[in-house]
Amino acid sequence: GGGSLIENVRRGVISRLKELFDFDVYSNEVVIDDDVPFFMVKVLSSEKIPMLGNRFRLSVNVEILFFNDREKSDLFEFDSIVGSGISEISVLDRKVLADKIAMDILDNKRRYIVSYTLCCQETEDLPLMETVSSKEVIKIEL
Repeated sequence: GGGSLIENVRRGVISRLKELFDFDVYSNEVVIDDDVPFFMVKVLSSEKIPMLGNRFRLSVNVEILFFNDREKSDLFEFDSIVGSGISEISVLDRKVLADKIAMDILDNKRRYIVSYTLCCQETEDLPLMETVSSKEVIKIEL
């Protein structure tokens, strides 16, 4: 379980980046010959941490790569916009805060690694309904 929830975290990051910048955002390896700046967002890892009852914490690490052709000096201002922007995303209409944001440079690309944690509650499993409905029922607690 939790797969669709992880995807919703990724979508939350993407929609936040699209609000901040008018750049394209891709999900994984693409080769673009253009000089236009763009982002690539992918989930690096996720961990489901059981808690009491049927609750769990879901920790998701997201990598954001920024491909650009700008001068490195512009990046400081850019970093602060990205950093403050992705420190809070919306996942299934709920605000999720970043635990930590790391920035470095990878192959001349700016890289941000952001960790988000959600506290969730799993509803009782329905008996063998996966084939009928692949949607997970997860109640998100505030």
